[in-house]
Amino acid sequence: MSLIRLATDTDSDEIIELFTSIFKDDLFVKLTDRQVLKEFIETKYILGKQCFIALEKQRIIGLIVLGKFDDAHFIWIIKSLLKNFKKVCEILFKIENLVSLFKLIAYSIINYKYTKRCNIKWICVVDDCLRKGIGTRLINEFQSSAIQIESFVYVRTLSDNKQNINFYLRNGFQIIKYSFGRVLLERKY
Repeated sequence: MSLIRLATDTDSDEIIELFTSIFKDDLFVKLTDRQVLKEFIETKYILGKQCFIALEKQRIIGLIVLGKFDDAHFIWIIKSLLKNFKKVCEILFKIENLVSLFKLIAYSIINYKYTKRCNIKWICVVDDCLRKGIGTRLINEFQSSAIQIESFVYVRTLSDNKQNINFYLRNGFQIIKYSFGRVLLERKY
């Protein structure tokens, strides 16, 4: 049985490794400087008590990060892009990445009103632990924690993957809308 607990700063290297390996195909992960990402997760989510991890045999097997999008996110993105400017140019030069970037920007503009509310930013579980209830336990832990959540929590998927959507539906979320290949869901608390 895995242990679910709040992340601490001693977990940050392993969190970054897990996060970047699972979301390796996400455009922002490709563009992000790991050190900047580590600083951001430590200061924004770990110190802010907005990151829970699932542990099994002293290994992080899953995590959930929640909160609101705010100016710190935009500063983090700009800082990371500037630090990796050459890499950013090389990656964005590929047409499929430019299309992904424009879709993400359009999605963000259209769904802006949901960014200022409580969101599940990232939730992930290592492949060998999928379908064992870890993700559900992570969602339930943040719900029962001392974290102040609003009456609704939102999540945006990276794609319209049926397995991901069904996971959220099983955990009490409802689909609000599909846009630009992503799905926006909400759960009332």
